[in-house]
Amino acid sequence: MQKDKIMSSVVTALEQKFGTKRAKEQLRKWWSDLKTREPEQYW
Repeated sequence: MQKDKIMSSVVTALEQKFGTKRAKEQLRKWWSDLKTREPEQYW
């Protein structure tokens, strides 16, 4: 599961930057942005 590995490293980096609560919000926003921008590429 390459994607899981990438996601967890992204989450870890964000948590170090913003703190856990902020990181989850950022990630959710970023992820929905990605999906709306290029949906077919990520599924």
